[in-house]
Amino acid sequence: MAQHKPDAYKGMDEDQIRMEMGREGYNPRRIEEAPNTVYKPRKNLVDLLLVFLKGDAHLRVGDEEFHCNTGDRLQIPGNVEYSAKVGKDGVVYLLTELELIGD
Repeated sequence: MAQHKPDAYKGMDEDQIRMEMGREGYNPRRIEEAPNTVYKPRKNLVDLLLVFLKGDAHLRVGDEEFHCNTGDRLQIPGNVEYSAKVGKDGVVYLLTELELIGD
């Protein structure tokens, strides 16, 4: 299912994180979400990789729940239902779409 790595990029700024992601072959786009934004359940056709730069969000991926904070990395498998609620201060994250690796 989902792969959550808390503090994967702890203490790194956005440029350093982008450099690390670039070494892995990723070219993410930056997303800013307003406080308390809610995403109703949905599925994507591709896997998603999110790296949290600022703020927090609570995500449900399949039957799993994750509270993601600054520095966390979360990979959401394609074709798996997920939903999210952004924290009270909003959230900024890097998003990359990946080839399907999930079942």
